[in-house]
Amino acid sequence: MQVLILAGGKGTRLWPLSRKYYPKPFIKLHQLGGKSLFQKTVERALAITDSENTWIVVADRHDTIVRNQLEEMGVEVPEDHILIEPTQRDTLPAVLYALFRMPEDVVTLMPSDQYVKEVERLAEAVKLAEKYADRHIVAIGVKPTEPYTGYGYIKPGRKIDENVYEVDEFKEKPDIETAKTYVKKKYLWNTFIHVFSRNLMLKEIEKYAPEVYLTFKKYNCDAERIYPIIEPISLSSQVLEKSKKNAVIPVALTWSDMGSYDLMHKLSDKDENGNVANTNFISLDAHGNFVETYNGKTVAMIGVDDLFVIDTPDALIIGPHSRSQDVKTIFKMLEQRKHPVTDYHTRIEMRWGHVQIVESTEDYTIAKIFLRPGARAKIQIEYPATVSVVKGSVAVASGKDRKILETGNAVSTSNEIIELENLERDPAEIVMTVIANLKTNPYVEILKELEG
Repeated sequence: MQVLILAGGKGTRLWPLSRKYYPKPFIKLHQLGGKSLFQKTVERALAITDSENTWIVVADRHDTIVRNQLEEMGVEVPEDHILIEPTQRDTLPAVLYALFRMPEDVVTLMPSDQYVKEVERLAEAVKLAEKYADRHIVAIGVKPTEPYTGYGYIKPGRKIDENVYEVDEFKEKPDIETAKTYVKKKYLWNTFIHVFSRNLMLKEIEKYAPEVYLTFKKYNCDAERIYPIIEPISLSSQVLEKSKKNAVIPVALTWSDMGSYDLMHKLSDKDENGNVANTNFISLDAHGNFVETYNGKTVAMIGVDDLFVIDTPDALIIGPHSRSQDVKTIFKMLEQRKHPVTDYHTRIEMRWGHVQIVESTEDYTIAKIFLRPGARAKIQIEYPATVSVVKGSVAVASGKDRKILETGNAVSTSNEIIELENLERDPAEIVMTVIANLKTNPYVEILKELEG
């Protein structure tokens, strides 16, 4: 069996933890033991198949994060199984891109932004679905625990076999009264986890989305040529909701798309007052709160209930759980103002390590660079800058010149490309101070320099 992981999405309802360049699937969560939803998805994939049969479709701007997180897990996915989208075009092109490159086999499609507690139970459902995958696109439907309005629903139909049903209808996210009706009628939450044969799905896409199918065939699945000329298109609305081949297997799972702070609170371990915090937390007459801070500060709450408090180095949001869905609106308001906090965290992942922006103003930027053991980083210096080694031994090369900087040494540079190389077996730490009148986005400017 092949497993296809779609590693993308914005996760705007989880801002400021989630950003465009570091979205929801990749956030490290204390609820998951410090792992990301993407990493937990990979673990679920490995409960079904091995890494040699795992495929990942990811946008170009998230490629580095995917590779770094796979490396952290010690998981080696074949290089040609990591498929890079030049830009995101929704789910149908992502799935088609992978299917054209896969061997003929049964495929399990998995989003990378979901939480599943009972991994073995899901794997058993997938194995059952495999038996029907040559004739059906088999959805994994979760039995609802409440009338939740944030999920789509599946209406099961005629029984095909033991615990396998035809799909009568896919339902969009309902209002609360409709959701209550769905639960009473035993509708299922739609997980967007599907099991199907490669050939069957290709035939259904060709039937219901012929233009995009033929475009992929015409350009021989060349993403660089295809993606600029196609529109975003959803697999669900364009193919699955029209197909007559759908089936569903109901499963009792602790499942969530972890798409809002009220959901994260529900799925987290709580203290005696129903509070959740990832830091040193103290409360007085405070109940049902969700606190996430990234700098280890002590948080105290007095006389407040059912709030989420999300504190990052450059953004803070506070609101009631009942308004968790409105975080998306705040994100859009910031996006309209072209504020960089919608795009980047102050920590930026690179293949050679990461950079932490310590302070950034219109006049200067201070960044701390962490180089992995033996790693090399090319940096294009466009403005006057000072590079200081604060830990380790680093070679700094410019043209034919090469200097060894030990801890406490520094070098000044401007208008050139330099290469930094960590000469030791431990991570090296470097502080770079750039003096410039950055009228544009300082995050983008520092990225330009680091990417060389």
